[in-house]
Amino acid sequence: LRGELFAALEGIPGIRPWPTDANFIFFHCDYEADRVYEGLMERGILIKNFNSPGATRNFMRVTVGTREENDKFIEELRYLILK
Repeated sequence: LRGELFAALEGIPGIRPWPTDANFIFFHCDYEADRVYEGLMERGILIKNFNSPGATRNFMRVTVGTREENDKFIEELRYLILK
């Protein structure tokens, strides 16, 4: 499932996931991470927001979930970014 989630993130313009063997994927967002994070929270999707000045500006982390959870996350992320 991690590979599928990673590939789905790679397919979203402005999202750059970092390779990992862990149960989460760290990714950079070319958009304002706080806005994206808040939008996901409003839709019931909890991820970790690492956005802070410096090296982690606009970085977030998502835990690999079930196929349904991952699909919902990607759907909502696409909506927030491409709207």
